[in-house]
Amino acid sequence: MWTNIQDHWRDGIEILLLAACIYQVYKAFRATRGAQILVGLGTVLVALTLVSTIFRFEVIQWIITRAAAILAFALIVIFQPELRNGLARLGSNRLFSFSSKRRVAFLERFADAVINLSKKRVGALFAIQRDISLKEHLESGVVLDAQFSPE
Repeated sequence: MWTNIQDHWRDGIEILLLAACIYQVYKAFRATRGAQILVGLGTVLVALTLVSTIFRFEVIQWIITRAAAILAFALIVIFQPELRNGLARLGSNRLFSFSSKRRVAFLERFADAVINLSKKRVGALFAIQRDISLKEHLESGVVLDAQFSPE
């Protein structure tokens, strides 16, 4: 039994490395419009593969296997903006969100700003990005480049 473990320890490390890489890609990709396209495309491909396998549609299976190489190039073209942004983030070492200290400081300033606006009886609309990207709104809106402060 110990020899089996010794023979397959590399497999476990390889699986962990692949899982970590896939998770990082998922985290970077989930907030983009491309994620919705990928989910839709994946759903269609899985459904076609299942149906063609269950009902033994050989022509559809042949087309799916032959189209796999073309699909790889198509995915690169379709997701080119997301790939470019991901590589830029990788190059700038900003894969992780800002630290908890910065997050707490931001939330404190945000709460102070809301309290001040409430005291002045002034309304405001805040858009805070979390899981869904606000990039499309930034492209069509007016960039103010204003510093956030509680005043």
